[in-house]
Amino acid sequence: MSGDPQGVSPLVSRAGSGRQLLAPAWTLPVRVRQTAGGQARVRHRLRWPLRRMCAPASGAGIQSAARDPSRGWGAVRASDQEQIDARGMSAVCGDFQAIGWGPVRNQEHDLGTDLLVQARDRRRFHRGLVVGVQVKTGPHYFKREKRGEDGQVLGWWYYESDADHFDDWATHGLPHLLVLHCLEEGKSYWAHVTSKQICSTGKGCKILVPAHQTIGDEQAGDLFEVACMQKAAPVLEGTALAGLPGGVPPGRRLRYALIAPRLVAPHPNASQDDPVDPVEAAALLAQGRFRDLKSLSEKHTVVPDPRQPYAGREWGWRFVAAFWHWGTTDSAEKLEEVLTEARTAPEEAASGVLLACALHRNERCDRALEVLDGLADGDRLSPADHGWVLVHRARFKAETGYFAGAQVDAAEAQRCFAGDQDDVTVSALAAAAAWQLYSAAFMAGPDFENWDRDFEAMISAADTTVSWWRAQTMAAGLAGVEKSRFEAWADPHARYLLKWDGTTSPQLFSAEFTADIAGDHSRWKHACALYGRHRLTSAADSQDEAAELGEGLSALRRSGDSQSLKMAISGLHNGGPLGPLAAAVNSIQVGGWTITTADSNFAALAQAGDLVDEPAATELVRWSADALEDPTELNDRLKPSRTVPMAAMEAAAGLLCAAAGPAHSQIAHIVAAMPDQPPHMTTQCVAEAIFQLDYSKVDDHSRQALWEKARAERGRTGVAALRWLTANNHPGAETEAISRTASGDLTALEAVADLSALNPADATAIAGLLADAAAQNLADARSGTHGGDRIDAAHWLVRLNAAHPDLDRWDEALELLLDPATAGHDNIPACLRIAGNPGAIPEPVRNTVADNIASIGQAQPRIGFEADIGGIETILALSLGLLTGGDAAAAMAELASGTAEQRRGAAMLLGWGQQPAQQPMLAALIADHHPLVRHEAAIAVGLLAAADPAPPNHTLAWTLARKDGILLPAGVLSGLARNSEPASPLAADIARHLRQHPSAIIRRWASRILK
Repeated sequence: MSGDPQGVSPLVSRAGSGRQLLAPAWTLPVRVRQTAGGQARVRHRLRWPLRRMCAPASGAGIQSAARDPSRGWGAVRASDQEQIDARGMSAVCGDFQAIGWGPVRNQEHDLGTDLLVQARDRRRFHRGLVVGVQVKTGPHYFKREKRGEDGQVLGWWYYESDADHFDDWATHGLPHLLVLHCLEEGKSYWAHVTSKQICSTGKGCKILVPAHQTIGDEQAGDLFEVACMQKAAPVLEGTALAGLPGGVPPGRRLRYALIAPRLVAPHPNASQDDPVDPVEAAALLAQGRFRDLKSLSEKHTVVPDPRQPYAGREWGWRFVAAFWHWGTTDSAEKLEEVLTEARTAPEEAASGVLLACALHRNERCDRALEVLDGLADGDRLSPADHGWVLVHRARFKAETGYFAGAQVDAAEAQRCFAGDQDDVTVSALAAAAAWQLYSAAFMAGPDFENWDRDFEAMISAADTTVSWWRAQTMAAGLAGVEKSRFEAWADPHARYLLKWDGTTSPQLFSAEFTADIAGDHSRWKHACALYGRHRLTSAADSQDEAAELGEGLSALRRSGDSQSLKMAISGLHNGGPLGPLAAAVNSIQVGGWTITTADSNFAALAQAGDLVDEPAATELVRWSADALEDPTELNDRLKPSRTVPMAAMEAAAGLLCAAAGPAHSQIAHIVAAMPDQPPHMTTQCVAEAIFQLDYSKVDDHSRQALWEKARAERGRTGVAALRWLTANNHPGAETEAISRTASGDLTALEAVADLSALNPADATAIAGLLADAAAQNLADARSGTHGGDRIDAAHWLVRLNAAHPDLDRWDEALELLLDPATAGHDNIPACLRIAGNPGAIPEPVRNTVADNIASIGQAQPRIGFEADIGGIETILALSLGLLTGGDAAAAMAELASGTAEQRRGAAMLLGWGQQPAQQPMLAALIADHHPLVRHEAAIAVGLLAAADPAPPNHTLAWTLARKDGILLPAGVLSGLARNSEPASPLAADIARHLRQHPSAIIRRWASRILK
């Protein structure tokens, strides 16, 4: 027997005269051994020995045939089923290869698994996933049809008389497919064999192979989902100290360090005897443990100081230095550099995603998307890292209004994450992708039919290990904050012994950061807002209060927590410091707005636009004006909680004080062209914008347009324009207001600047109209109803009667005031008018009020209002002289220590000069915690200083004028200017000083006093 060069030796018979081929004997490659004598010995290893080839066989293998001696071995041939099976197997392998999968035949150990197929994802990445496949070929497998009601074939039942194979397939470590191949159609139909899909027939089992499930591109995604069902999540219990038992694979370490840092960073209680590597250092920063990393760098020379530029060759330490720089400065410059230096795909992914998050924080979403596009288009990232990038790209696309693109990226990210159940960061990213998919779909147009299903899927996906850890971290941070607050309460002096450096709450930083880097936008907003509130409330105890306040305001605005932001701005705007607030609002630019920041930006500009620099304020007003004229694009892209026109009008009103002249003319022109009841906004919003217009900055054309609007429209917008024109001495405006009021339009009464200038006929006519209104108000009060747009008839009657004593229409006002059905808050303006100038009230009226003070003080509460009406009965008693001496002093003390309304009333009385002996109380009222009380006390100081500029009034007025915030300086200016025309020397000096104030509101008031 001679060796065939291809490893095949023919087995021949030497019987007879010739050589007869009996059967091929396939051999393994030749084995050569050396004998003891040094000669080569050749051996062939037969895989198919002759006796096996000739032995009877059954099943699908070579079957026996009746051998005709006269024909020899030519009588042995393959069966038809063998040929069919071989063709089917080859076809199925070809189908898998066509979708990029790698089939391997399982010939030697085929016990119900014909093929072992290596699955690949849509980007042809090997995922370490293998699927077992059993192939059945032939027409008889397609005889057991299942048809629908319309007669269409839904699939075919595959049946076996026992459950052995089905049980093996369903419990196998690998997912298994049953494939029926149809030779005539050239199609392979598949079913995933699971316990749920197997049906018992009583004698055996069957499974339905659906007609729509074929091996091809259309089903590649579904097949890959089956392949992903073999990996199990790691056991995470007991990993707090030492991390994962087997460690984190090298390609995942950076992603783990940022998203799940507790599995990479040394435990806070672990010894610092060992240095950390760059990835562990990055994990420390992700946990907010900046101090720990600084300490390790001081202890170990191999750990570079993260505060200094790194000059070595190891990219990881450059990444740590860039991370530190961003975390302490908010600058993305170093992160840009470190991304360009990345050498590996994991380094690109980690540094690129971190850079994108940093750019998003700096409101540079366009640049963030450029970075993410570059990473995704490079197509060299692993599937998990590629999905990480897509999650953030979906996030920032949705933030900028590109909802369709966000949905595509989020769906593709979910496909990338399939097959990585053993990766805890992937489950966190998959949760973020689910939220992005749900959120973007809702923003694009909610599908209410599938609302419950989509919502449940999103909530289920969000329930991850990483989110539990983040909640635990946040709870630890809040516990630390609560401990600090308790200690400050228990020992107020101790809190000032040691100033903190802004890093005492690493847990809150970590909760925000890990949510951000994982793309979990909803939870990032929550954590960011919480961290912002913490920084604001703890700023006074830090080493740099202004910096902490600025960071807190930026965090609230960035998180979209507009309600908290409004409260924070109100407090700082009123009482200061104004510096951090001015920096925060000046950082708002025309571009860079997102869905998250839109409401916050609008709110910040509406409340603190007076602190914006003039060029920026002018540009923002013009941008708001463009949004007013065509709000469609912003409405569709930013989806603010309120309509864009209303939000833009409020922002413009807040900015006008600081804006240059053209902005005033533009808003005036837009308002003049609006209908009296503008759609999508309130008339109060429009009126506020009108009142903020600077008459001297509005051009003649726009003034004329507003004048025409004031004359043509009788609604609230027209009255607001008329009132603004009257206040600025526009020719004919007050005459128009008086004429309109006398003819029955009582809303125009607000535009009458001086009631004493009314002629007797007009005064009489208006008094009659007010008397009728008072009667209607009383009827409403007695029936328990109140019109929402009614005039305060009692207040106007008191004012008109005081200005025109001959009218004598007090009865209607008194009847309304003294009736017990009248709501308490309706009594206050009229009673304060009486108390503020009792000398202008006829004696009989004063006596009537004095006799009924108790009933006035017991006025009924109404929905939304308290029964207490600010101690008005005490204020009336003191102003009418019913309380004197010690009784008056006791009453003032009671007011000054009562409710906010009562304390405000005490400040009013002192400002009117009615209780001079009690004026020292103003020192306490100026420091009151309630802003309205402080403001009223400042007005009182201004009034007293205008009447008597000698010390201590002079000193106190200057002290308040130099206070931070706008509340106290504005109050002093108001008091100084109220009854002083022209301005007193003290008022002029203080006004000149305040012309340099940070707030344009204060600067405008100061300029008006000087004029």
